[in-house]
Amino acid sequence: MDEALSCIRSLPERDPRVRRGRRSKFDHQIDQFLDADVSVDWVQEGLARQTVGDKIEELLLDAYEQDNPKEEFVASFRSYMSDTFGSPKPTYTVYFPINFSAFHTPPDRFEQGVEIDRIPYDEWETYRGEAEQLDEIAEFFSQHPNDFDEDTFTFWEADVGARDVVVPPNIVYDAVVTLLGQIQYSFHLRGLHPRDDSNGLPKHSWSNLRAPPILLVADEDGDINYAHAIDRNHRRAETVQWVDDNRRNRFDSIPSLDSESAYDKKLLDAFHAHQRGMAEPRKHSSFLYFWQGLERLATRDDERANTGDTVERARFVYEQLGDIDPVFNDVLRDLANKRNSLVHEGPNTTIARRFQEYTKVLLDGMITLYLECRDDFTGQKMNDLLEYGPGDWKRAGLVRQLSEREIDFERK
Repeated sequence: MDEALSCIRSLPERDPRVRRGRRSKFDHQIDQFLDADVSVDWVQEGLARQTVGDKIEELLLDAYEQDNPKEEFVASFRSYMSDTFGSPKPTYTVYFPINFSAFHTPPDRFEQGVEIDRIPYDEWETYRGEAEQLDEIAEFFSQHPNDFDEDTFTFWEADVGARDVVVPPNIVYDAVVTLLGQIQYSFHLRGLHPRDDSNGLPKHSWSNLRAPPILLVADEDGDINYAHAIDRNHRRAETVQWVDDNRRNRFDSIPSLDSESAYDKKLLDAFHAHQRGMAEPRKHSSFLYFWQGLERLATRDDERANTGDTVERARFVYEQLGDIDPVFNDVLRDLANKRNSLVHEGPNTTIARRFQEYTKVLLDGMITLYLECRDDFTGQKMNDLLEYGPGDWKRAGLVRQLSEREIDFERK
């Protein structure tokens, strides 16, 4: 850490500080130290890299005026790491609202990496009241356009083991976005953009369902002293048709996905993209979110994404699952060019609603394929299907296996 220490200066009667103009070099040295000398699985340990980096800076500044600052820093850092990892991870509880209403009775528990349990409105109000003792949290609620009433939201909690208070809300937020993507997929499979009943025009966004605007974090003593605010955007209640048996069964059949599995990680990314595409009010951005999910699933593990391959492979999968109408064929012919124009020319590119709609439908098809094949297709087997399915059918016995399956891909 000699170079990092050289970036520090000390003035009479002033605490040591990073020299002016040396901040970038100082931070780079800390990053190098974390990469080379700190062997930590940040996710597994529930520890934020930024938190450890901030502690390293604090210890370097404390050690600067010692007789041997490098030795002093090393000793202090070892003590910090020993204290950090010398005890079990504490359990934090995260409380948050989701804007699907209690109408049609949603499940009381979801599992997606963490267990997410529904809590009563009165319980949420108690936690919110405690959190508002902190000025920044009180300010968030006072400025948010929603009242967080039980007509618009249901309220939830999840327990997460972590060594750092900033980690649990991030873990829960990712799990909830995945969950919402699974709900959107299950309840809007092959669905086109909904129209407003009053004028027949497309609604502003596909779905009102949004990720939580804020997550409150309580420590093991139940004290709420941290919150992760996401946004101050207004939310409308979304009614999920939990009473629809076909859609509910489709949702219930989705397994809990493992982020350590390369196969499942692609599905997790696709569900994230699906949710963002459904919630995004801007047509161009919604299209690109759906495209990102489609591209993720249509790309082999050992190759870079290719626009033409993405379209061809998505077409092939969809042909195995459903009928392609003439409008769909027109969209498919222009889809690659439309994506490239949006990426390179930006929102000035004109895009018809059907490109957004059918990209979402193609993503539905790819997700359906991955879920259907998850139990008996290895990653390599899926790679082979993507490689050979759209091309030389004779080399892909997998195509026959796929066509013989009875896959539920009906819009219900």
